[in-house]
Amino acid sequence: MANRDDLARIMRYPQTRKDLLQLDVEHAILRQAANFQHCDLSGADLHGVTLDGIDLDGSNLEEANLSSANLFGASCRDANLTGANLNEIQWSPFAMFERSNLRGATLNSVHMTFAQCDEADFSGADLSWGTFKYARMVNANFTDAQLKHTNFSHADLTGAKGMYIESGILESDCRIEGATLPDGTKVECTCS
Repeated sequence: MANRDDLARIMRYPQTRKDLLQLDVEHAILRQAANFQHCDLSGADLHGVTLDGIDLDGSNLEEANLSSANLFGASCRDANLTGANLNEIQWSPFAMFERSNLRGATLNSVHMTFAQCDEADFSGADLSWGTFKYARMVNANFTDAQLKHTNFSHADLTGAKGMYIESGILESDCRIEGATLPDGTKVECTCS
């Protein structure tokens, strides 16, 4: 496991992919103001890591394992998360994924309430059993995404691509109460 000196070195000096991939960071804790913008973390095993407040904007996390990680207050705008394992990841409300590439990623059972995912590409991703309540997903791409039992209650899906909707019902038993559908139609909330 990475010790405090290793983690401090990573935060102080420009990161190289080799340095980061050599560390055993499982269950490590990085908090506040760590800047990993535009880092190449492709293939990194970050399972169970706490990355509170980390800035991953523009980073390459292709095929990275972030399962069960805690990313409270983290930002992943314009990041490449193609094929990444994001299963059971814990995000704070307001997770930032604008314009991120999540093609083919697995996001099973994620909790992304109030997430900001405008123009994110979820094509071919598995979002089964995920929660995106109150998320903003304007112009997001869901082409060929698996959406089984995904909760989009009160989400803004205006302009989203690849979502099959018939008679006001979204495919795969998704929840859409109070959501704004891709065509701008607001689903009536039947909540009690």
